[in-house]
Amino acid sequence: MQPPSSKLVRTVLAGRYQLDALHARGGSSEIYRAFDTRESRVIAVKIPHASRIDSPERKQSFLDEARLLQQLEHPSIVRVLDVVDDAEAPFIVTEWLRGVTLADALATVRQFDALDAATLLTPAVAALAFTHERGFVHRDFKPANVFLCVHSDGTVDARLLDFGIARAIHDTARGATDRTFVATGSPTYMAPERVRFESHGDARADVWSVGVTMFELVAGRAPFEEPTLAKLFARIGQDEPPTLESMVPGVDRGYAMIVRRCLRRSADARYQTAAELLLDLRRMLEAHPPRVFLLPTQSSGVQDKLTPAALDAMHSIADEDFEF
Repeated sequence: MQPPSSKLVRTVLAGRYQLDALHARGGSSEIYRAFDTRESRVIAVKIPHASRIDSPERKQSFLDEARLLQQLEHPSIVRVLDVVDDAEAPFIVTEWLRGVTLADALATVRQFDALDAATLLTPAVAALAFTHERGFVHRDFKPANVFLCVHSDGTVDARLLDFGIARAIHDTARGATDRTFVATGSPTYMAPERVRFESHGDARADVWSVGVTMFELVAGRAPFEEPTLAKLFARIGQDEPPTLESMVPGVDRGYAMIVRRCLRRSADARYQTAAELLLDLRRMLEAHPPRVFLLPTQSSGVQDKLTPAALDAMHSIADEDFEF
C-alpha cells in the first residue's frame, strides 16, 4: 500500500469527491480512495500522471479510456460513475472494489487447481467476450488485470480491469505500421503476431493472453519466461509453447485442451473470439460438480498449499479494502 500523498489527500475534486488516501501508483496514473459527498459513498478516483496528459492527444487518450468503459456496462467490468474533464487534470470516478488482483492471489497460492482457475476466470472471460461483441479488444488481459472481489461471506467474483490500451477492432485491423502501438502491453502475455509486429492485436490475440493466464495459474509460471525482452519476444515469436500436461501431470484434461487451443501459434487456429472460449469453459465446468470459490477458505486443494502464515495473510487481505 502506498503512503498517503501530502499533495492531494483531503483535496475535494469537482466540488464533491474528497480524496482520502493514495492506494495505488502505476506507470501512468494514481488511484485514490475517496468519498463522494453528494452520494455518501466510498469511490475510487483515477488521476493520470502529468506525463500521461502532456499534450491534447494524450489527454484525449485518457478520456477515451474512460468513455470506453462507460460504454461497456457489464457486471464483470469495473463500473465508471463519472468522467470529469477538469481544467488542470481529467480524472475517472469508479466504484470501489474490495479484494485483491488475481496476480496478488497467485503470488500467495503459487499454483491453482484447474477447476478453481476456470471458476475464477470465467466471469472475466465473459467480460472479455462482451467487450469483443461491442467491437473492442482489451489487449492487456493478465492476472494483474483480473480483480477478485471479496464479499462479506468470503465468496469471490472476478472483474476485468484496465482498458487503458483497449482499441476498437476496426482500429487494430488497419495494419501494423506503428511498432510502438503494436508493442504496447505486457510482453509475457503478448501473442506471437504482436511480438513479430504483424498485428496491433485483435480478438484472437486477447484469446492468446487468456491462454497464457490460464497456463500460469495452474503451472505456476508462464509458458515463456526469459530474462530479457529480446529473448522473450524471440521465443514467443518462434517457439511452440509447452503443453500444460507436460508441466502439471494429471491436470484436468478439458482445461488443458482449452489452454492448448488458446495458445496455438496461428491466430486462425485459436478460438476466434472470447465468446467461443467462454462456451468451452462453461461446458468444462458443467461436467464437474458446481463449486463456490471462497478466499481464503475453499476446499479444492488450494488451501493445502498455503502455509499458516500465508493463510493468515489471505485472511488479512479479505478483511481489508483494496483499490481497483
